[in-house]
Amino acid sequence: MQRTWKKIIAVLMALTFMALTCSVAAMAKGSSVKNGSYKVTVNFWQADKNKASMCNPALSHTAKLRVNNGKMTMTIYTHPMTYGKQSAALIKMKVYNGSGWSQANVLSRDKKGNPSSLSFPVYKKATYIPIKVSPSVKEFNGQYLDARLKISWDTLKKA
Repeated sequence: MQRTWKKIIAVLMALTFMALTCSVAAMAKGSSVKNGSYKVTVNFWQADKNKASMCNPALSHTAKLRVNNGKMTMTIYTHPMTYGKQSAALIKMKVYNGSGWSQANVLSRDKKGNPSSLSFPVYKKATYIPIKVSPSVKEFNGQYLDARLKISWDTLKKA
């Protein structure tokens, strides 16, 4: 009888190990994106609350994602926005890179010189990437405000 229990426990342990191994492999597969160009929905999200930030209307919500040899680079598109009687635009943005902050590269500007597209590396496939934004509002005097970039990975489509 004791021998039967040992066999049952050994089989259960083997099945558990197999299930865990398959789960880890599935998670690893789901955390990477194949080489190519994609479109994905993005939003500016508050740093500490699960809702859109005040600067979200300045963002075009479809971003481009390029993946090359496992490295992801995202391009977002922005435009000036009006809040009350004030007009503002995103002037600078920093993106968390896994160990510190990287300045987003300005790829293009509008007629007034405001950035209209910015590019930056995405260090991992995560729903929220910490960012710092600097709007063209006198009261902020060029300082950065904490926010998050919300990436809706379920909307990822080949471009």
